Amino acid sequence: MHFRPGDVYLLRPVARAWHSSGVDVAVGVATPMHRNETREPLLNGILTLTASGPPVGSDIATFAFANTTIKRGGGKLEVRLNPEFEEGRLIDYFPNGRDRAMISWPVYETSMVILGGASGGPVVDNSGATFAINTSGVDGQPDISYVTPIDFILDAVVENAALLGDDKPRSYTVRE
Repeated sequence: MHFRPGDVYLLRPVARAWHSSGVDVAVGVATPMHRNETREPLLNGILTLTASGPPVGSDIATFAFANTTIKRGGGKLEVRLNPEFEEGRLIDYFPNGRDRAMISWPVYETSMVILGGASGGPVVDNSGATFAINTSGVDGQPDISYVTPIDFILDAVVENAALLGDDKPRSYTVRE
């Protein structure tokens, strides 16, 4: 969706999407939209990415679809999405991973609640920029969770994409 002033939004179709078979994350490229009057491109500042994580102690938030249920029966498919908004704080940063067996990559420890199914959801800093994705919660300890910095995905290639001003689609990295 493309949000406009006055609580107005426009549906903005996804032109291309990239997902990883190795990690729980996907990135979409929205269809370009322009202002009717001036033909200027409509830029959307929601869920922008940043490789700069905030310092430990910073407030953070996530929005994800935790505990989604899917029911099949009688020739019907019923999907119930359960949106969850959680706030918390960065508790610690482990640049070499938390441990050798479970979380061996760079990760932040947070005080957010991350429920089942919320993994892969965006984690934003105070400016609203996405710096990490939900990784895991800890059963029995709702105020301990882990989020993975987004910088690992910035060099992933999105094929057949067009940026503003392009004559034709080509391959770009997410960083670009």
